[in-house]
Amino acid sequence: MTTQSQRFYPVSWDELHRNGKALAWRLLDKGPWKGLVAITRGGLVPAAIVARELEIRVIETVSVVGYHYDDSNPLQAEEVQVLKAAANVGDGDGWLVVDDLVDTGR
Repeated sequence: MTTQSQRFYPVSWDELHRNGKALAWRLLDKGPWKGLVAITRGGLVPAAIVARELEIRVIETVSVVGYHYDDSNPLQAEEVQVLKAAANVGDGDGWLVVDDLVDTGR
């Protein structure tokens, strides 16, 4: 049986901010970026850090549901449902997509 400590890795605000800045620095030479798409809800804070570091002012959001919680299994995977798509991103070329983590790879 997997315990919660094995499933979740807590990250402090300082770590999140430091890692967001480090990611932005690695992406600096990959631009220019037309804008950024944040995957809600978890991607909003990392997206804000990255956007600020890269001086990206155009930020869109995508709202998706890919899991639900139940008492026996806190993260039960399900089909990904898009609740709100990003607007005005065309084919996505030149847009940076930011989420907080990858847990299923879907």
